[in-house]
Amino acid sequence: MTRLLKHEEKERAKEPAKIVPFRSAFPEIPRMMERLDELLMERWAPFWPTLRIAEELLPRVPPVDVYEEGNEVVLKAELPGMKREEIEVHVTGAGVTFSGKKEKTEKLEKKDYHRFERTIGAFTRTVTLPAEVELEKVTAKYENGVLELTLAKKPAIAGRKLTVQ
Repeated sequence: MTRLLKHEEKERAKEPAKIVPFRSAFPEIPRMMERLDELLMERWAPFWPTLRIAEELLPRVPPVDVYEEGNEVVLKAELPGMKREEIEVHVTGAGVTFSGKKEKTEKLEKKDYHRFERTIGAFTRTVTLPAEVELEKVTAKYENGVLELTLAKKPAIAGRKLTVQ
């Protein structure tokens, strides 16, 4: 009997492994996730107004895209609802810091809000650039709520050849 089991193991080892989809291997996982959501909502729902206030007190940072395009680094930041004069940008050779403050444009009197997701308040965001840039060759434009900086990369410094003595 022992020899037969060893033989079966050798035969199985030769067969390619069968790939089983995750959901069919663990059919109870989706229901467990739903139940976890229910438990969290039952537990935290009474505190949701308090959590919402705490969330509003947290500093907001605008989403940013940074990519290289040839000899330039491009940074795009979403700053909807802001005016040009409300945005400050500081560029160093290795990073960019931009900041601003969004003010409330309408009065909040007695309105029955169902959602309050638009953000107000001050923000500051610092982004490290993937390459050193030339400060004299930075251009900025702000259009349709998107700040776009184009930064020219510094040319690579050629190495010096040394002779070993």
